[in-house]
Amino acid sequence: MSQSRLQRFVENVVDQVYQQSVLNLINSLIRRSLLEKTDGLFFLQPVVMEYVTERFIL
Repeated sequence: MSQSRLQRFVENVVDQVYQQSVLNLINSLIRRSLLEKTDGLFFLQPVVMEYVTERFIL
């Protein structure tokens, strides 16, 4: 996802006060290889997805 597409997404979904924080958090997750960006889409690494699923959904 290009930076402009990401910014449009954040603008449409996130309150204006938190927009920069969300962008920083997403970039931080990408730098630490916890979030993968492929063809403009974001994916959680399998181990992170398993943790999130167990922690928040089950």
